[in-house]
Amino acid sequence: MNRASNGVDGDPSTIVQADQSYPDSNWFVVDLINAYHVEYISLHTNPNCVGGCGNGYHICDTSPFSNLPADHTFTVPCGGYTEFYRFVIIQRDHSIEEMLSDKQLQFAELEVYANDILLRYSNVALNQPAYMSTEDLVHSPSLCVDGDKTTFCLLSPETPIYENWFAVDLIQKFKVVYVVLYSRSGCCYDTMDNFLVGLTNYFDPKVNKTIRDNYEFCGQYPKTVSADFQPMRVDCININIYSRFVIIQQEAAKAGPASPMTFAELENGEHCMCGTPPEPGKTYVSCGCSSISWCSSHYAVFSGITSSGYKGCHQDFLRILVYMTI
Repeated sequence: MNRASNGVDGDPSTIVQADQSYPDSNWFVVDLINAYHVEYISLHTNPNCVGGCGNGYHICDTSPFSNLPADHTFTVPCGGYTEFYRFVIIQRDHSIEEMLSDKQLQFAELEVYANDILLRYSNVALNQPAYMSTEDLVHSPSLCVDGDKTTFCLLSPETPIYENWFAVDLIQKFKVVYVVLYSRSGCCYDTMDNFLVGLTNYFDPKVNKTIRDNYEFCGQYPKTVSADFQPMRVDCININIYSRFVIIQQEAAKAGPASPMTFAELENGEHCMCGTPPEPGKTYVSCGCSSISWCSSHYAVFSGITSSGYKGCHQDFLRILVYMTI
């Protein structure tokens, strides 16, 4: 199966292929989850391609390519030092594509290279109190806010009615911008297909009850889960409300003893998380540092304003994020 994930699996022997029968433009998009200064992109052509490999592909600001050999890697400089980008798109140049009867898009592998400047919010869920409606004694909910993707939390079997919730207490109230969840490794990907994210300020984890639909709806992941540590981003519908608790629930059809909730990590972010020095050699730009005074002496403050319109400060890197403003 030539699915999209083949294009970013690190294996040039697998290919991604868009249906040639599709009447309009075919495209491939990779979500980097965070926004980066993209320096260059490498694309490896289909090893089994016969003529016209990469014909008309338009990447960054380069002219369309033509007649690339099969099983060949070509690199395109992007020079992205002024703008941050989250999505990378591979598509044929329209002027070339409209002349082709076969609009099939195919290649083996896409690699995106960026510098160490990362546009993102910081994590406020790390090591905060976390709860599940029925906790597993070994794989406790705290393992999903420990910053370690090799550990995972697991919902113990529940009997009807299935309460089915994971909640993290942020201690304070924040404006949640988006949530990113990572799947666990080696098992049970589909248990988190189409999961839901909720927000609330009123939640008692000591009272186990059904809470579905009784919280502010942030959003729902619109896809299935198919890989180890797959990052799954949900953008909140309303980013202007303050919330203390972030809630994760399985889609109602998934909630049950046959597929208990399990994932590797959840993180929340807020502006300018200060007090922890950044990882050596890395630079992280906060999307929401509205005041340099928020940044402690541990952070090197950038001069001027970032492309997002906020002053920037170095940020510590954390894996799974609920990105938020304060």
